[in-house]
Amino acid sequence: FTDPLRSQDDFIKAFKASHRIADDLSERTGARVFPYSLFFVFFDQYAHIVAITQEVLGLGLAAVLFVTAFLLGSWRTGTIVTIVVALTVTNVMGVMSIWGISLNALSLVNLIISLGIAVEFCAHVARAFMTSGSGLPLDHPAGQRERDERMWTALVDVGPSVCTSLLYNDMLVHPS
Repeated sequence: FTDPLRSQDDFIKAFKASHRIADDLSERTGARVFPYSLFFVFFDQYAHIVAITQEVLGLGLAAVLFVTAFLLGSWRTGTIVTIVVALTVTNVMGVMSIWGISLNALSLVNLIISLGIAVEFCAHVARAFMTSGSGLPLDHPAGQRERDERMWTALVDVGPSVCTSLLYNDMLVHPS
């Protein structure tokens, strides 16, 4: 029996308390005790969502690192793309916290989608950087100037289309 449950937080607390009581009874009696209620089916995800989020996003970032490093031909560039993607997902999680959006299956899907969108845009700019110029080493007398020119070329060639795609995607999500 529980008090009347009105909010999502009440349901989650009742789910956790029921499992805590069932585990205690199982330990005391030696019999397997399993709590059941109709709403437990929907709130079972909250018992595992943090671990699942860490696993899925960790595997996603590892895949980003290996695929971008392999396709771009540079572990350094792959690492930079992965860090930028991780920072983007961290920003999305911060905004979720500010807006009061709880972590659940639906918000986890949105985090994974934000990871994919961040990879798409970062990889385009990184590829444009890697394919422009001669790739002089930094210790070469003209190396830093050449790297700055490659960065400028990548942002001028690919930057506008990436920004346009971001604006277009934003208009699809938030039509006015």
